[in-house]
Amino acid sequence: MVWPVVPSSSVMHNFLRRSHASFDLLSCGSSLVDIVSHVKHLPTAHHTTYLHRKNLAHEVVAGGAMNHLAWCQALGLNSGLLAFQGADKYGDMIREKLHEHQVNTDFLVQKEDFETTVSRTFVAASGDSCSILSGGSMLELPQHAMKLFFAEPLQHAKCVSTEIRHVPLASVEETLDLASHSVRFLDLATPPSVAVHDAGLGDWETLERCLAKATVVRASVAAARELVDDSASRTDQDIAHRLRDKFGIPFVALTNDVNGVVLAFASGGGNDGACTAVVAWPSSSGADLQGADDAFFSGLIAGVHRWGMPDDHSSAVRLATLAGLIRGACVDTVGAWPSPETADRLQRLLVLPTASPPVPVVKTRAQSVEAMMMPFAKAIEGPNSSLTRDIDALLVRYRDDPYLPIYIYIYCSFIQPFVGLVCADKSMYRIIR
Repeated sequence: MVWPVVPSSSVMHNFLRRSHASFDLLSCGSSLVDIVSHVKHLPTAHHTTYLHRKNLAHEVVAGGAMNHLAWCQALGLNSGLLAFQGADKYGDMIREKLHEHQVNTDFLVQKEDFETTVSRTFVAASGDSCSILSGGSMLELPQHAMKLFFAEPLQHAKCVSTEIRHVPLASVEETLDLASHSVRFLDLATPPSVAVHDAGLGDWETLERCLAKATVVRASVAAARELVDDSASRTDQDIAHRLRDKFGIPFVALTNDVNGVVLAFASGGGNDGACTAVVAWPSSSGADLQGADDAFFSGLIAGVHRWGMPDDHSSAVRLATLAGLIRGACVDTVGAWPSPETADRLQRLLVLPTASPPVPVVKTRAQSVEAMMMPFAKAIEGPNSSLTRDIDALLVRYRDDPYLPIYIYIYCSFIQPFVGLVCADKSMYRIIR
């Protein structure tokens, strides 16, 4: 692969289709095509592995950045991908998938000199799998590539996200530096030891600088444990607290596939010290965990974009609750992408009365948001209207919906007096239980 020499910013017009849109979110991260093959046994040394004749290999567009961009776009954020791909079949597949989910591709650079990221996954009859990654151009970004190609859009985006996965750590740091005026989200999607040693993305010092320059960091508990060098006896809350303090991260969210998310954040705008909170996952069918962390990450982005950074326990829990609901919608759907049915569910989850600015609303072609909100808006005139009518509107609109307890829970977190009413009314308590 040969990187073009870019002598000045004026030449960039030859590479990019300039977009004058105001982006809510721009992301630089993994975007790839996964070639999935079913085999009788996983590949091992000195053995030949045979493909199942009846199960042909199939190609799937994937990648953490693509997934969370699609969910954010479904949540109403004007989103775009920053990436380098080859002018080939797989690069075209990635662009088409982004178009399908209405994610902007003006800053997806495709050239014959570039290579598209490709993963080859082998799935055995037992269900075990292994993958071989060809990182392509995104794994070989030279110094200052992000500045040369994407400085202008990064400096004007409201939110910027990147990840520790398939991008060199130096380019991740460069992205965060260019977005110094934006809210910066970092997804630690790969354990630090793997990122530094196996993937060869960079060194520990660069990784730690990336963490220190992020506004919001999502990581697994296991990945965070590596960074604070703690014994296994430490609680998840301790790890989140120490990670935040060590790198000065304003908001940390550590996820666990089983239990939920642990939060560490500054209370009172940073003047009252650090706090931690634990939010359990909402009940779900658990059909498919693929893309669950990406969907959760999108919920964090959408919540911060709409409400701002949390500065107390209730606002932090509200943010994590929203992200958990988005994760639950992904888990209940086969595949990592938001389907039309999932989008409709999100729309019903998010159309609720709030004293804060409204939660992001899904854009769908079938039915306008205004048309869907109208019956509910007539019943709810605002946060000072009758709580009894608010309850009635919720019950009438969602009486047969299995997610009624979740709707009421979110409503409680927004309208504080409603909490007391629920506690006093035994019939409402039974509904929530």
